[in-house]
Amino acid sequence: MTENDTSILIDFKKQFISFLDELSTQFPQEGNFVILRLSLSCEIFPKIIMDNFIHMINKNNQELKKLITQRNESFFIDFDIFDIFENFKKTEENIFKKIFINKQLDKEDKSILWKWIDLFVLISEKYSKYKKL
Repeated sequence: MTENDTSILIDFKKQFISFLDELSTQFPQEGNFVILRLSLSCEIFPKIIMDNFIHMINKNNQELKKLITQRNESFFIDFDIFDIFENFKKTEENIFKKIFINKQLDKEDKSILWKWIDLFVLISEKYSKYKKL
């Protein structure tokens, strides 16, 4: 792994922790966000999460990447982004599905979520590019 790969992975990890912090603040009743944050910051190697994220958004002819581009909410409802965390035992299934179905997000909240996902896609693409070098 190169220095560029490592710095990108560190950035990915920092940004994902910030994302989970924001979610924990906005949805304090969702304890899984805090548990995921602790897992990411203490136990999980960012390379595994990055590789899982890249695989998830690109499999099935980039199905999830297309949903992200289209801003299709089924990305959050039908797929669980937190499946990228291997061996993490959630206390409930897809947290975002619950939040979206219960209409706990307004238009601005959804826009912020999409911007976070865009950031993770951008970082993952940058990582993939350097990984090929």
